[in-house]
Amino acid sequence: MRGRSPLVWLSLGLVSVTVSLVLLSNALFHVAPDEAQQMYQYRKALAESLAGQFSRLAQDGNLAAITEAMRVLAERDATIQSVALRQGMREFVAQVGDHRRYWLLPPGDGSTLDQIRVPILKGPDRWGTLELAFRPAVVGGVGGWLRSAWVQFLGALAGLGFVGYWIFMRRTLRQLDPSAVVPQRVRAALDVLTEGIVLIDPSDVIVLANRSFAARVGLDAQSLLGRDLCGLAWIATRHAPLPERFPWTASIADRQIRVSVALGFRASDQTERLLLCNCSPIRDDRGMVRGALASFSDVTELEQANEQLLEALKDLNVSKQDVLRKNEELHWLATRDPLTGCFNRRAFFEQVETLVARSVERRATLGVVMVDIDHFKLFNDRHGHAVGDQVLTAVAKTIQSVLRQEDVLGRYGGEEFCVVLNDVTAALLNEIAERIRRRIENESGASVRSIKGLSVTASLGVTLSLVESAPDIQTLLGEADQALYEAKGSGRNRVCVFRSKDVSSAAA
Repeated sequence: MRGRSPLVWLSLGLVSVTVSLVLLSNALFHVAPDEAQQMYQYRKALAESLAGQFSRLAQDGNLAAITEAMRVLAERDATIQSVALRQGMREFVAQVGDHRRYWLLPPGDGSTLDQIRVPILKGPDRWGTLELAFRPAVVGGVGGWLRSAWVQFLGALAGLGFVGYWIFMRRTLRQLDPSAVVPQRVRAALDVLTEGIVLIDPSDVIVLANRSFAARVGLDAQSLLGRDLCGLAWIATRHAPLPERFPWTASIADRQIRVSVALGFRASDQTERLLLCNCSPIRDDRGMVRGALASFSDVTELEQANEQLLEALKDLNVSKQDVLRKNEELHWLATRDPLTGCFNRRAFFEQVETLVARSVERRATLGVVMVDIDHFKLFNDRHGHAVGDQVLTAVAKTIQSVLRQEDVLGRYGGEEFCVVLNDVTAALLNEIAERIRRRIENESGASVRSIKGLSVTASLGVTLSLVESAPDIQTLLGEADQALYEAKGSGRNRVCVFRSKDVSSAAA
Protein backbone atom coordinates (compact mmCIF):
# COMPACT_ATOMS: atom_id res chain seq x y z
CA MET A 1 0.00 0.00 0.00
CA ARG A 2 2.96 2.32 0.56
CA GLY A 3 3.86 2.26 -3.10
CA ARG A 4 0.33 3.18 -4.14
CA SER A 5 -0.25 5.85 -1.45
CA PRO A 6 0.18 8.89 -3.76
CA LEU A 7 -2.65 7.70 -5.99
CA VAL A 8 -4.79 6.79 -2.98
CA TRP A 9 -4.24 10.13 -1.26
CA LEU A 10 -4.95 11.97 -4.49
CA SER A 11 -8.26 10.09 -4.86
CA LEU A 12 -9.18 10.77 -1.23
CA GLY A 13 -8.46 14.47 -1.72
CA LEU A 14 -10.76 14.67 -4.74
CA VAL A 15 -13.51 12.87 -2.82
CA SER A 16 -13.14 15.32 0.08
CA VAL A 17 -13.44 18.27 -2.30
CA THR A 18 -16.54 16.76 -3.89
CA VAL A 19 -18.28 16.10 -0.54
CA SER A 20 -17.37 19.59 0.67
CA LEU A 21 -18.91 21.17 -2.44
CA VAL A 22 -22.12 19.19 -1.92
CA LEU A 23 -22.34 20.30 1.73
CA LEU A 24 -21.66 23.92 0.76
CA SER A 25 -24.34 23.83 -1.94
CA ASN A 26 -26.84 22.43 0.55
CA ALA A 27 -26.00 25.15 3.06
CA LEU A 28 -26.48 27.90 0.45
CA PHE A 29 -29.34 26.57 -1.62
CA HIS A 30 -30.99 23.93 0.59
CA VAL A 31 -30.79 21.26 -2.09
CA ALA A 32 -31.09 18.44 0.45
CA PRO A 33 -34.68 17.76 1.61
CA ASP A 34 -35.65 18.30 5.29
CA GLU A 35 -36.62 14.81 6.35
CA ALA A 36 -38.14 15.91 9.64
CA GLN A 37 -40.32 18.55 7.96
CA GLN A 38 -41.49 16.08 5.32
CA MET A 39 -42.40 13.54 7.97
CA TYR A 40 -44.23 16.17 10.02
CA GLN A 41 -46.27 17.25 7.00
CA TYR A 42 -47.15 13.63 6.24
CA ARG A 43 -48.27 12.92 9.81
CA LYS A 44 -50.19 16.19 10.04
CA ALA A 45 -52.04 15.41 6.82
CA LEU A 46 -52.84 11.92 8.05
CA ALA A 47 -54.24 13.29 11.32
CA GLU A 48 -56.34 15.94 9.53
CA SER A 49 -57.80 13.32 7.20
CA LEU A 50 -58.75 11.16 10.15
CA ALA A 51 -60.19 14.18 11.98
CA GLY A 52 -62.54 14.87 9.07
CA GLN A 53 -63.79 11.30 9.11
CA PHE A 54 -64.11 11.13 12.90
CA SER A 55 -65.95 14.48 12.96
CA ARG A 56 -68.89 13.05 11.02
CA LEU A 57 -68.91 9.86 13.06
CA ALA A 58 -68.78 11.82 16.30
CA GLN A 59 -71.78 13.95 15.25
CA ASP A 60 -73.68 10.71 14.67
CA GLY A 61 -72.50 9.35 18.03
CA ASN A 62 -70.88 6.32 16.36
CA LEU A 63 -67.98 5.90 18.80
CA ALA A 64 -67.63 2.17 17.98
CA ALA A 65 -66.77 2.97 14.38
CA ILE A 66 -64.22 5.54 15.52
CA THR A 67 -62.56 3.01 17.83
CA GLU A 68 -62.41 0.38 15.07
CA ALA A 69 -60.88 2.85 12.63
CA MET A 70 -58.24 3.78 15.24
CA ARG A 71 -57.40 0.11 15.78
CA VAL A 72 -57.01 -0.60 12.02
CA LEU A 73 -54.81 2.49 11.63
CA ALA A 74 -52.54 1.47 14.55
CA GLU A 75 -52.13 -2.04 13.11
CA ARG A 76 -51.24 -0.78 9.62
CA ASP A 77 -48.80 1.92 10.75
CA ALA A 78 -46.11 0.52 13.05
CA THR A 79 -44.89 4.03 13.92
CA ILE A 80 -48.16 4.85 15.76
CA GLN A 81 -47.93 4.14 19.47
CA SER A 82 -51.40 5.35 20.47
CA VAL A 83 -54.47 7.21 19.13
CA ALA A 84 -57.14 8.93 21.23
CA LEU A 85 -60.27 11.05 20.74
CA ARG A 86 -60.83 13.60 23.50
CA GLN A 87 -64.18 15.50 23.81
CA GLY A 88 -63.53 18.97 25.15
CA MET A 89 -61.12 18.77 28.06
CA ARG A 90 -62.71 15.68 29.51
CA GLU A 91 -61.54 12.09 29.45
CA PHE A 92 -61.09 10.14 26.24
CA VAL A 93 -64.22 8.93 24.52
CA ALA A 94 -62.22 6.52 22.32
CA GLN A 95 -58.57 5.38 22.32
CA VAL A 96 -56.18 2.68 21.03
CA GLY A 97 -52.94 1.94 22.89
CA ASP A 98 -51.74 3.28 26.23
CA HIS A 99 -52.36 6.92 25.30
CA ARG A 100 -51.78 8.25 28.81
CA ARG A 101 -48.28 6.86 28.71
CA TYR A 102 -47.26 8.02 25.22
CA TRP A 103 -49.02 11.42 25.07
CA LEU A 104 -46.61 13.97 26.46
CA LEU A 105 -47.88 17.38 25.19
CA PRO A 106 -49.54 19.76 27.64
CA PRO A 107 -53.04 21.11 26.83
CA GLY A 108 -53.17 23.54 23.93
CA ASP A 109 -53.26 23.52 20.12
CA GLY A 110 -49.57 22.92 19.27
CA SER A 111 -48.10 19.74 17.71
CA THR A 112 -44.61 18.23 17.36
CA LEU A 113 -43.05 15.72 14.99
CA ASP A 114 -44.04 12.83 17.25
CA GLN A 115 -47.13 14.33 18.92
CA ILE A 116 -49.84 15.39 16.43
CA ARG A 117 -53.03 17.18 17.66
CA VAL A 118 -55.96 18.10 15.35
CA PRO A 119 -59.24 19.73 16.50
CA ILE A 120 -62.61 18.16 15.62
CA LEU A 121 -65.44 20.61 14.93
CA LYS A 122 -69.17 20.23 15.32
CA GLY A 123 -70.59 22.97 13.21
CA PRO A 124 -68.74 26.20 13.99
CA ASP A 125 -67.85 24.99 17.49
CA ARG A 126 -64.99 22.78 18.60
CA TRP A 127 -66.28 19.41 19.69
CA GLY A 128 -63.02 17.66 20.67
CA THR A 129 -59.42 16.81 19.74
CA LEU A 130 -57.80 13.89 17.84
CA GLU A 131 -54.40 13.02 19.30
CA LEU A 132 -51.82 10.75 17.64
CA ALA A 133 -48.61 9.67 19.44
CA PHE A 134 -45.85 8.38 17.06
CA ARG A 135 -42.64 6.61 17.79
CA PRO A 136 -39.61 8.94 17.81
CA ALA A 137 -38.74 9.63 14.15
CA VAL A 138 -34.99 9.95 14.78
CA VAL A 139 -33.22 7.56 17.14
CA GLY A 140 -30.44 9.22 19.08
CA GLY A 141 -26.79 8.15 18.81
CA VAL A 142 -24.62 6.92 15.93
CA GLY A 143 -27.22 4.40 14.72
CA GLY A 144 -29.85 7.05 14.02
CA TRP A 145 -27.29 9.29 12.37
CA LEU A 146 -26.12 6.49 10.09
CA ARG A 147 -29.71 5.67 9.10
CA SER A 148 -30.23 9.20 7.88
CA ALA A 149 -30.87 9.26 4.13
CA TRP A 150 -28.67 12.34 3.75
CA VAL A 151 -25.73 10.67 5.53
CA GLN A 152 -26.20 7.50 3.48
CA PHE A 153 -26.22 9.57 0.31
CA LEU A 154 -22.96 11.27 1.29
CA GLY A 155 -21.38 7.91 2.19
CA ALA A 156 -22.36 6.39 -1.16
CA LEU A 157 -21.08 9.48 -2.95
CA ALA A 158 -17.74 9.26 -1.13
CA GLY A 159 -17.28 5.50 -1.76
CA LEU A 160 -18.27 5.53 -5.41
CA GLY A 161 -16.41 8.77 -5.95
CA PHE A 162 -13.19 7.31 -4.51
CA VAL A 163 -13.40 4.26 -6.82
CA GLY A 164 -14.18 6.42 -9.82
CA TYR A 165 -11.42 8.93 -9.09
CA TRP A 166 -8.89 6.16 -8.43
CA ILE A 167 -9.61 4.38 -11.74
CA PHE A 168 -9.66 7.66 -13.65
CA MET A 169 -6.43 8.97 -12.15
CA ARG A 170 -4.67 5.63 -12.58
CA ARG A 171 -5.49 5.50 -16.26
CA THR A 172 -4.76 9.17 -16.74
CA LEU A 173 -1.35 9.01 -15.06
CA ARG A 174 -0.37 6.06 -17.21
CA GLN A 175 -0.94 8.12 -20.33
CA LEU A 176 1.51 10.73 -19.13
CA ASP A 177 5.21 10.40 -19.90
CA PRO A 178 6.75 9.22 -16.61
CA SER A 179 10.22 9.23 -18.13
CA ALA A 180 10.11 13.02 -18.15
CA VAL A 181 11.30 12.93 -14.54
CA VAL A 182 14.50 11.20 -15.72
CA PRO A 183 17.08 13.70 -16.99
CA GLN A 184 17.92 13.48 -20.67
CA ARG A 185 21.62 12.86 -19.96
CA VAL A 186 20.70 9.85 -17.81
CA ARG A 187 18.47 8.41 -20.53
CA ALA A 188 21.23 8.93 -23.09
CA ALA A 189 23.72 7.12 -20.85
CA LEU A 190 21.35 4.19 -20.38
CA ASP A 191 20.72 3.94 -24.13
CA VAL A 192 24.38 3.24 -24.89
CA LEU A 193 24.49 0.23 -22.55
CA THR A 194 24.38 -3.22 -24.15
CA GLU A 195 22.28 -4.56 -21.29
CA GLY A 196 18.56 -3.96 -21.29
CA ILE A 197 17.60 -1.51 -18.53
CA VAL A 198 14.06 -1.02 -17.23
CA LEU A 199 12.89 1.36 -14.50
CA ILE A 200 9.50 0.49 -12.96
CA ASP A 201 7.27 2.05 -10.33
CA PRO A 202 5.88 0.13 -7.31
CA SER A 203 2.98 -1.13 -9.47
CA ASP A 204 5.42 -2.83 -11.93
CA VAL A 205 4.58 -0.13 -14.50
CA ILE A 206 7.46 0.72 -16.85
CA VAL A 207 8.73 4.24 -16.26
CA LEU A 208 11.77 3.99 -18.52
CA ALA A 209 13.20 1.39 -20.91
CA ASN A 210 16.46 1.83 -22.79
CA ARG A 211 17.00 1.00 -26.45
CA SER A 212 18.75 -2.29 -25.74
CA PHE A 213 15.76 -3.70 -23.86
CA ALA A 214 13.35 -2.45 -26.52
CA ALA A 215 15.44 -4.15 -29.20
CA ARG A 216 15.54 -7.41 -27.26
CA VAL A 217 11.78 -7.58 -26.84
CA GLY A 218 11.13 -6.29 -30.35
CA LEU A 219 9.09 -3.24 -29.29
CA ASP A 220 9.51 0.51 -29.51
CA ALA A 221 10.96 2.05 -26.33
CA GLN A 222 8.27 4.75 -26.24
CA SER A 223 5.46 2.20 -26.55
CA LEU A 224 6.76 0.35 -23.49
CA LEU A 225 6.14 3.33 -21.18
CA GLY A 226 3.11 2.90 -18.95
CA ARG A 227 2.88 -0.85 -19.62
CA ASP A 228 2.97 -3.49 -16.94
CA LEU A 229 6.36 -5.22 -17.11
CA CYS A 230 4.76 -8.46 -15.88
CA GLY A 231 2.32 -8.33 -18.81
CA LEU A 232 4.97 -8.67 -21.52
CA ALA A 233 5.41 -11.93 -23.45
CA TRP A 234 7.22 -13.90 -20.77
CA ILE A 235 7.15 -17.65 -21.43
CA ALA A 236 8.40 -20.90 -19.93
CA THR A 237 11.36 -22.55 -21.66
CA ARG A 238 13.55 -25.60 -21.05
CA HIS A 239 16.05 -23.44 -19.23
CA ALA A 240 13.68 -21.03 -17.47
CA PRO A 241 10.25 -22.00 -16.07
CA LEU A 242 7.72 -19.21 -15.74
CA PRO A 243 8.09 -17.87 -12.16
CA GLU A 244 5.15 -17.54 -9.80
CA ARG A 245 6.37 -14.05 -8.94
CA PHE A 246 8.64 -12.03 -11.18
CA PRO A 247 11.97 -10.94 -9.69
CA TRP A 248 11.21 -7.21 -9.85
CA THR A 249 7.91 -7.73 -8.02
CA ALA A 250 9.68 -9.77 -5.36
CA SER A 251 12.48 -7.20 -5.11
CA ILE A 252 9.98 -4.41 -4.43
CA ALA A 253 8.02 -6.52 -1.95
CA ASP A 254 10.90 -7.72 0.23
CA ARG A 255 13.40 -4.94 -0.60
CA GLN A 256 16.03 -7.49 -1.60
CA ILE A 257 18.30 -7.69 -4.65
CA ARG A 258 17.69 -10.46 -7.17
CA VAL A 259 20.63 -11.74 -9.24
CA SER A 260 20.82 -13.88 -12.42
CA VAL A 261 17.17 -14.93 -12.62
CA ALA A 262 16.60 -16.76 -15.91
CA LEU A 263 13.47 -15.69 -17.82
CA GLY A 264 12.11 -16.84 -21.17
CA PHE A 265 10.70 -14.26 -23.57
CA ARG A 266 8.94 -14.52 -26.93
CA ALA A 267 9.98 -11.60 -29.12
CA SER A 268 7.77 -9.96 -31.74
CA ASP A 269 9.37 -12.15 -34.45
CA GLN A 270 8.20 -15.22 -32.44
CA THR A 271 11.74 -16.21 -31.53
CA GLU A 272 12.38 -17.43 -28.00
CA ARG A 273 15.01 -15.52 -26.05
CA LEU A 274 16.68 -16.40 -22.76
CA LEU A 275 17.32 -13.38 -20.53
CA LEU A 276 19.19 -13.13 -17.23
CA CYS A 277 17.56 -10.54 -14.96
CA ASN A 278 19.14 -8.60 -12.08
CA CYS A 279 16.86 -6.44 -9.93
CA SER A 280 17.42 -3.88 -7.22
CA PRO A 281 14.79 -1.88 -5.28
CA ILE A 282 14.92 1.93 -5.50
CA ARG A 283 14.53 3.86 -2.22
CA ASP A 284 13.89 7.53 -1.59
CA ASP A 285 15.54 9.71 1.06
CA ARG A 286 13.22 8.30 3.72
CA GLY A 287 14.05 4.71 2.81
CA MET A 288 10.68 3.99 1.20
CA VAL A 289 10.71 1.79 -1.90
CA ARG A 290 9.63 3.80 -4.94
CA GLY A 291 10.21 1.17 -7.61
CA ALA A 292 12.92 -1.07 -8.98
CA LEU A 293 15.72 -1.07 -11.52
CA ALA A 294 15.96 -4.24 -13.62
CA SER A 295 18.73 -5.15 -16.04
CA PHE A 296 18.41 -7.87 -18.70
CA SER A 297 21.26 -9.73 -20.43
CA ASP A 298 20.46 -11.78 -23.53
CA VAL A 299 22.25 -15.13 -23.15
CA THR A 300 20.38 -16.95 -25.91
CA GLU A 301 23.42 -17.35 -28.18
CA LEU A 302 25.62 -18.31 -25.23
CA GLU A 303 23.14 -20.96 -24.13
CA GLN A 304 22.94 -22.29 -27.68
CA ALA A 305 26.74 -22.44 -27.83
CA ASN A 306 26.78 -24.29 -24.51
CA GLU A 307 24.25 -26.78 -25.83
CA GLN A 308 26.33 -27.33 -28.96
CA LEU A 309 29.41 -27.80 -26.79
CA LEU A 310 27.58 -30.29 -24.61
CA GLU A 311 26.44 -32.18 -27.70
CA ALA A 312 30.01 -32.17 -29.01
CA LEU A 313 31.28 -33.44 -25.64
CA LYS A 314 28.60 -36.10 -25.70
CA ASP A 315 29.60 -37.18 -29.18
CA LEU A 316 33.26 -37.09 -28.13
CA ASN A 317 32.49 -39.27 -25.13
CA VAL A 318 30.65 -41.72 -27.36
CA SER A 319 33.62 -41.73 -29.72
CA LYS A 320 35.93 -42.24 -26.75
CA GLN A 321 33.89 -45.21 -25.60
CA ASP A 322 33.97 -46.60 -29.13
CA VAL A 323 37.74 -46.16 -29.21
CA LEU A 324 38.11 -47.86 -25.83
CA ARG A 325 35.91 -50.70 -26.97
CA LYS A 326 37.87 -51.06 -30.20
CA ASN A 327 41.13 -50.95 -28.24
CA GLU A 328 39.83 -53.69 -25.96
CA GLU A 329 38.89 -55.72 -29.00
CA LEU A 330 42.30 -55.12 -30.55
CA HIS A 331 44.00 -56.00 -27.28
CA TRP A 332 41.99 -59.20 -27.13
CA LEU A 333 42.90 -60.08 -30.69
CA ALA A 334 46.55 -59.22 -30.05
CA THR A 335 46.83 -61.28 -26.86
CA ARG A 336 44.44 -64.18 -27.43
CA ASP A 337 44.51 -67.28 -29.53
CA PRO A 338 41.61 -66.76 -31.97
CA LEU A 339 40.52 -70.40 -31.81
CA THR A 340 40.64 -71.29 -28.13
CA GLY A 341 40.54 -67.84 -26.45
CA CYS A 342 43.63 -68.65 -24.38
CA PHE A 343 46.63 -66.30 -24.25
CA ASN A 344 48.79 -66.60 -27.33
CA ARG A 345 52.46 -67.42 -26.87
CA ARG A 346 53.69 -63.81 -26.68
CA ALA A 347 50.93 -62.63 -24.29
CA PHE A 348 51.38 -65.80 -22.24
CA PHE A 349 55.00 -65.01 -21.49
CA GLU A 350 54.08 -61.39 -20.61
CA GLN A 351 51.55 -62.65 -18.06
CA VAL A 352 54.02 -65.22 -16.73
CA GLU A 353 56.62 -62.50 -16.13
CA THR A 354 54.12 -60.78 -13.82
CA LEU A 355 53.56 -64.04 -11.92
CA VAL A 356 57.31 -64.63 -11.60
CA ALA A 357 57.82 -61.12 -10.18
CA ARG A 358 54.99 -61.63 -7.71
CA SER A 359 56.40 -65.02 -6.70
CA VAL A 360 59.82 -63.48 -6.02
CA GLU A 361 58.26 -60.63 -4.02
CA ARG A 362 56.22 -62.98 -1.86
CA ARG A 363 58.82 -65.78 -1.78
CA ALA A 364 56.17 -68.15 -3.09
CA THR A 365 56.44 -71.24 -5.28
CA LEU A 366 55.56 -71.32 -8.98
CA GLY A 367 54.01 -74.36 -10.61
CA VAL A 368 53.99 -75.22 -14.33
CA VAL A 369 51.72 -77.77 -16.04
CA MET A 370 52.21 -78.79 -19.69
CA VAL A 371 49.13 -80.35 -21.33
CA ASP A 372 49.26 -82.23 -24.63
CA ILE A 373 46.22 -83.80 -26.33
CA ASP A 374 46.81 -87.49 -26.99
CA HIS A 375 46.78 -88.63 -30.64
CA PHE A 376 45.55 -85.25 -31.83
CA LYS A 377 46.77 -85.88 -35.40
CA LEU A 378 44.28 -88.75 -35.68
CA PHE A 379 41.35 -86.37 -35.07
CA ASN A 380 42.42 -84.27 -38.05
CA ASP A 381 43.15 -87.30 -40.24
CA ARG A 382 39.94 -89.20 -39.46
CA HIS A 383 37.38 -86.44 -38.93
CA GLY A 384 38.91 -83.36 -40.53
CA HIS A 385 40.49 -80.21 -39.23
CA ALA A 386 37.09 -78.76 -38.23
CA VAL A 387 36.66 -81.52 -35.68
CA GLY A 388 40.26 -81.00 -34.59
CA ASP A 389 39.52 -77.34 -33.96
CA GLN A 390 36.47 -78.30 -31.90
CA VAL A 391 38.62 -80.66 -29.82
CA LEU A 392 41.14 -77.87 -29.15
CA THR A 393 38.37 -75.51 -28.11
CA ALA A 394 36.74 -78.10 -25.84
CA VAL A 395 40.02 -78.94 -24.12
CA ALA A 396 40.84 -75.23 -23.57
CA LYS A 397 37.45 -74.61 -21.95
CA THR A 398 37.84 -77.68 -19.75
CA ILE A 399 41.27 -76.57 -18.52
CA GLN A 400 40.07 -73.00 -17.87
CA SER A 401 37.12 -74.27 -15.81
CA VAL A 402 39.50 -76.00 -13.39
CA LEU A 403 41.94 -73.11 -12.88
CA ARG A 404 41.82 -70.28 -10.37
CA GLN A 405 41.31 -66.67 -11.43
CA GLU A 406 44.97 -65.74 -10.97
CA ASP A 407 46.32 -68.74 -12.92
CA VAL A 408 47.58 -68.21 -16.48
CA LEU A 409 46.62 -70.48 -19.41
CA GLY A 410 48.29 -70.19 -22.82
CA ARG A 411 48.33 -72.13 -26.07
CA TYR A 412 51.94 -73.22 -26.19
CA GLY A 413 51.96 -75.13 -29.45
CA GLY A 414 49.61 -76.83 -31.91
CA GLU A 415 47.83 -79.17 -29.49
CA GLU A 416 49.87 -78.24 -26.46
CA PHE A 417 48.76 -75.93 -23.60
CA CYS A 418 50.74 -74.51 -20.70
CA VAL A 419 49.44 -73.50 -17.27
CA VAL A 420 51.42 -71.43 -14.73
CA LEU A 421 50.14 -71.34 -11.14
CA ASN A 422 51.41 -69.05 -8.40
CA ASP A 423 51.76 -69.89 -4.70
CA VAL A 424 50.84 -73.62 -4.83
CA THR A 425 52.07 -76.60 -2.89
CA ALA A 426 53.16 -79.82 -4.52
CA ALA A 427 49.99 -81.55 -3.35
CA LEU A 428 47.72 -78.82 -4.70
CA LEU A 429 49.60 -78.71 -7.99
CA ASN A 430 49.24 -82.47 -8.45
CA GLU A 431 45.55 -82.30 -7.50
CA ILE A 432 44.84 -79.57 -10.07
CA ALA A 433 46.77 -81.44 -12.77
CA GLU A 434 44.92 -84.68 -12.06
CA ARG A 435 41.58 -82.84 -12.05
CA ILE A 436 42.40 -81.35 -15.47
CA ARG A 437 43.29 -84.79 -16.87
CA ARG A 438 40.16 -86.43 -15.49
CA ARG A 439 37.76 -83.72 -16.72
CA ILE A 440 39.32 -83.76 -20.21
CA GLU A 441 38.76 -87.50 -20.34
CA ASN A 442 35.15 -87.24 -19.08
CA GLU A 443 33.88 -84.01 -20.65
CA SER A 444 35.90 -82.80 -23.64
CA GLY A 445 34.88 -85.60 -25.99
CA ALA A 446 31.19 -85.09 -25.19
CA SER A 447 31.59 -81.36 -25.94
CA VAL A 448 32.31 -82.17 -29.61
CA ARG A 449 28.69 -82.62 -30.67
CA SER A 450 29.44 -83.31 -34.32
CA ILE A 451 31.03 -86.69 -33.48
CA LYS A 452 29.18 -88.85 -30.97
CA GLY A 453 31.21 -90.98 -28.58
CA LEU A 454 34.46 -89.23 -29.34
CA SER A 455 37.17 -90.04 -26.80
CA VAL A 456 39.60 -87.27 -25.89
CA THR A 457 42.47 -87.66 -23.39
CA ALA A 458 45.58 -85.68 -22.54
CA SER A 459 49.02 -86.22 -21.03
CA LEU A 460 50.33 -83.77 -18.45
CA GLY A 461 53.81 -82.86 -17.18
CA VAL A 462 54.15 -81.04 -13.87
CA THR A 463 56.99 -79.22 -12.12
CA LEU A 464 57.29 -76.90 -9.09
CA SER A 465 59.91 -74.28 -8.27
CA LEU A 466 61.90 -74.39 -5.05
CA VAL A 467 61.11 -71.92 -2.28
CA GLU A 468 64.75 -71.15 -1.51
CA SER A 469 65.59 -70.09 -5.08
CA ALA A 470 64.05 -67.55 -7.47
CA PRO A 471 62.01 -69.34 -10.16
CA ASP A 472 63.35 -69.36 -13.71
CA ILE A 473 60.47 -69.78 -16.13
CA GLN A 474 62.53 -71.25 -18.94
CA THR A 475 63.95 -73.86 -16.61
CA LEU A 476 60.50 -74.72 -15.29
CA LEU A 477 59.09 -74.99 -18.81
CA GLY A 478 61.89 -77.36 -19.72
CA GLU A 479 61.27 -79.49 -16.64
CA ALA A 480 57.51 -79.64 -17.31
CA ASP A 481 58.22 -80.59 -20.92
CA GLN A 482 60.46 -83.46 -19.76
CA ALA A 483 57.69 -84.67 -17.43
CA LEU A 484 55.21 -84.46 -20.29
CA TYR A 485 57.56 -86.54 -22.49
CA GLU A 486 57.69 -89.12 -19.72
CA ALA A 487 53.86 -89.21 -19.49
CA LYS A 488 53.53 -89.82 -23.20
CA GLY A 489 56.19 -92.48 -23.17
CA SER A 490 54.58 -94.37 -20.32
CA GLY A 491 51.16 -94.82 -21.92
CA ARG A 492 49.56 -91.34 -22.20
CA ASN A 493 46.41 -90.08 -20.34
CA ARG A 494 48.37 -89.58 -17.15
CA VAL A 495 50.18 -87.00 -15.03
CA CYS A 496 53.93 -87.18 -14.51
CA VAL A 497 55.93 -85.03 -12.11
CA PHE A 498 59.44 -83.87 -12.99
CA ARG A 499 62.14 -85.43 -10.83
CA SER A 500 65.65 -83.96 -10.71
CA LYS A 501 68.56 -86.31 -11.03
CA ASP A 502 70.40 -84.61 -8.12
CA VAL A 503 67.60 -83.44 -5.78
CA SER A 504 64.19 -85.02 -5.33
CA SER A 505 61.43 -82.71 -6.64
CA ALA A 506 59.15 -81.11 -4.11
CA ALA A 507 56.30 -82.77 -5.97
CA ALA A 508 57.58 -86.31 -5.34
